[in-house]
Amino acid sequence: MTDKGGFEKYQARMADWASETMSSKGKSIPDLADFSKEELELFNEVFRRFAEISETMDNLDLCIGFISARAPRRKDLKLDAYLNYHIAFYLQEIYILKERLKKYATRIMRLRKKLGHPVNRNAYKKVVDMVETSLSSIVSARGSHVHDRPFTDDEMRMLGAYSFLAVQRPDDPN
Repeated sequence: MTDKGGFEKYQARMADWASETMSSKGKSIPDLADFSKEELELFNEVFRRFAEISETMDNLDLCIGFISARAPRRKDLKLDAYLNYHIAFYLQEIYILKERLKKYATRIMRLRKKLGHPVNRNAYKKVVDMVETSLSSIVSARGSHVHDRPFTDDEMRMLGAYSFLAVQRPDDPN
């Protein structure tokens, strides 16, 4: 059995909590009318927002899958354009992940305060700072890609040149 990382542990806890919350009304599939406005708000803030973070993580895995997989065979498909498209999407998903993680931490802190639970602002600040720091170089590359010039490096430029030549080369050498 492999050791679960922090995200997977939290994901399992969220699934357990959501399942317990939904089944607490005594029905296998409860009606939204069974819940108070406050219960629905709590569920929305905690579970739905976490589900969006989880979806972003899935999108990142998908990006990596596309980048590492063989490109589709199409006569006019340039490999550099294909890879650049998926890299740009990856950069965007990292930015979305950073923003969702920050917002989630803030929402949870505010929700805990509203419910009368103790709030350690320093702990939340540490989490947000860790997210910012660990994703900063990728988010910076995304910012440059969006606001300044498209992401590229020397190897991608060379791939672009080879791809251009491959697509422009006539099929018939005669």
